[in-house]
Amino acid sequence: MALLKGLALVPFAIVNVVAAPVLGRYIPRMGVRPFFVSGAVIAIIGFFMASTAAGPITAIIGEAIGGLGVAIVTIPTINLLVLSIDNKEMGIATSMNSVFRFLGSALGAPVAGLLIATYESRVAFQYSFYLAMISMAAVLVVSLFADEILGRNKRLERIEEEVSI
Repeated sequence: MALLKGLALVPFAIVNVVAAPVLGRYIPRMGVRPFFVSGAVIAIIGFFMASTAAGPITAIIGEAIGGLGVAIVTIPTINLLVLSIDNKEMGIATSMNSVFRFLGSALGAPVAGLLIATYESRVAFQYSFYLAMISMAAVLVVSLFADEILGRNKRLERIEEEVSI
C-alpha cells in the first residue's frame, strides 16, 4: 500500500522533468513574470483537481497538471535571482535559493508524515494539496511584485536606453 501511495506522485515528477528543459527556452523571449503567473495558476488548478478527485485517474491528471505548473514556476526562479542581483551578491543570492529549497525538502516530509499520522490517507492527501495551493497562491502574489528582467519589454527598454545615451 505504501508503494502505491509513493507511486501516486510519479506523474508530478515526470511532467516536471520533461517540461523544464522545453519551457526554459522561452524565458529569454517572454520574461519571468508570465512564467510565474501562469505556472502558479496552472499549479493551483492541478492541485485543486487532485484534492477534489473522485478517483485515482482524476487525481493523477491533477498531479500531472500541478507538476507542470510547478515546473513553469521553478524555471524562472534562478533566472530572476541571477539576473537581478549584482555580481558581488551572487553567492549569497544563490545560496539563499538553495537554503529555501532544502528547507522545503526538509519540512515537506515531516508535514506529510504528520498529515498521514493524523488523518485518514484520503484526507491527508487532500490537505497536502490544499497546502500546495496555498504555496502557489503565495508565489502568484509575490510574482506580481517581481521586477521583469527578461523578455521583449526588457529588450525594448535596453534599446531605448542605448539610443538615448
